[in-house]
Amino acid sequence: MAMLLWMLLATAGETAEGLATRLGQAYRAGGDSQVDFTQVYTDQIRHKTRSEHGSVWLKADGRLRWRYAGDEPKLFVYDGKHAYFSEPDSGQVTIFEDFARSPLFTALQILWGGGDLQQNFALAFAAPQDQCPAASPGQQTLCLRPKQSLAALDHACLLIDSRPLQVRAARLIDPMGNITDYRLANLQTHRHLDDAQFVFHVDKGVSVLRAPQEPAGGH
Repeated sequence: MAMLLWMLLATAGETAEGLATRLGQAYRAGGDSQVDFTQVYTDQIRHKTRSEHGSVWLKADGRLRWRYAGDEPKLFVYDGKHAYFSEPDSGQVTIFEDFARSPLFTALQILWGGGDLQQNFALAFAAPQDQCPAASPGQQTLCLRPKQSLAALDHACLLIDSRPLQVRAARLIDPMGNITDYRLANLQTHRHLDDAQFVFHVDKGVSVLRAPQEPAGGH
């Protein structure tokens, strides 16, 4: 009870923007990091779900390596300029040029509180109509709505642990109402990750697709 009261007092009067600022500061202070994830996609029209899991390695400068494990391994690498999505079972690689300008980059950064959340999103503490995950004692939930329209995102939710301050779960809801839930675990910070992990080479014989370039936001 004493700990719960302390947490309530510590966050009393804090705005959603203030929480987002502290979350961004914690992310930057963590340096290079690694986290495991579970991803569940729910198709509301077909009433089907798909579950995947893996690990993400994050460089402090925004580069990332996202590896899906399991029966259909996949790899997503952002080298600071372009991003590459490799699907070995399909024998193809999709290249996203100037990835930092894409809506997908903006959406990905939500998952760990990176990027400038206040610049890209209208922030509020979650309300029941936002369909956000329920918070337990010691957690808070932010609702993020894009200031400029994103084709694949209506709004997002961040379930945030107070101590230590970190994203525990995220929910992305698209304009059709489909939901992608992420659960994050085993966060390790200050990892000093090797730059070689964030370089991708396209193998010979692989089919190469180029994702259409889209503006980061629209109206």
